[in-house]
Amino acid sequence: MSKLKETMKINELTYSLFRPKPWRLFRENFQEMNFRKRIRFILQSLRGSFIYYARRDGEVIGYIVFEPGKGFRYPFTKEKDLIISPYVVKESCRGQGIGTRILVDTGKLVPGRRIYAVVMNSNIASIKAMEKAGYKNISYADHKGIQRKYELCTGGGEFIIFSNK
Repeated sequence: MSKLKETMKINELTYSLFRPKPWRLFRENFQEMNFRKRIRFILQSLRGSFIYYARRDGEVIGYIVFEPGKGFRYPFTKEKDLIISPYVVKESCRGQGIGTRILVDTGKLVPGRRIYAVVMNSNIASIKAMEKAGYKNISYADHKGIQRKYELCTGGGEFIIFSNK
């Protein structure tokens, strides 16, 4: 982690910016990477996604991936918007409000940008974290096609779309 640029310290967490490359998608990764996810993250890196790593006492405890808006998967976004894709907290640090803290803090690191998050409606912990961080439920969505394009629907979708504005 020493090669990561320290971006900002907010309360007890220090945030470092990492810009992934197709051959180096993460500095540290806390989630399983199947083939489909690996392809998705490679495409995101080509589109200019970036990651903020959250550290506490020098240890990485979570990260958030921001993807630029107006991609084929998110037709409801604009070019200057950002999509959280995804945010992850180290398993040993869950249940401590770290996810909410990361959502709030990184919103300050990208001021003036509309941020969207697509959350499975069964992911209660992320839904609560989004609401505590001030994100609003603006719509529901379902996947369409092999490209897993998100299409908005009026209710009952598999996903909930949140926005900070």
